[in-house]
Amino acid sequence: MLGQISGWIKGVLIVGLAGGLLKTLAPSGAMGKVFNFVSALALALTFLYPLAASQWQLSPGRLLSMAADNIPFSNDDHTDSSITIIETGLAAYISKRANELGLKTDVAVRAENLGNGQQRVIGVDIAYRVKPSREEVEALADHIEAQYGLTRGMQRHRYGRQDLLK
Repeated sequence: MLGQISGWIKGVLIVGLAGGLLKTLAPSGAMGKVFNFVSALALALTFLYPLAASQWQLSPGRLLSMAADNIPFSNDDHTDSSITIIETGLAAYISKRANELGLKTDVAVRAENLGNGQQRVIGVDIAYRVKPSREEVEALADHIEAQYGLTRGMQRHRYGRQDLLK
């Protein structure tokens, strides 16, 4: 019991320090408000974690991911940050799906700023570390098209120098 309380206090301190650091490093404007909200939410969830964990057996990571899924990341003043978030997030989702299919990949997403606070994905490059079967490439390509609206013309699947979708 004492170990759990000690761990909880350490978690509160770490999240509080990380939130304070984020607050000082966050840009001003709407993106800064998002960072402030996320850090305050993380701190609040850390305080409430013992109650939530005992009620629903939730982990801190699950609580934070549930909260983060509902935060919009759009900001007219910081489009480079928004593009980075889009590229990194989508690459992570595609990598996760590839991993679920048993594929070893490196994923790079390219996005561009359209102006007026809008961005769009212009392509995705998937490099396979181990040569996949045609069916595995097709399954991942179909998933990317169905889930993210990226047509096969926007996708590049390659193993070494070999293009796997042609």
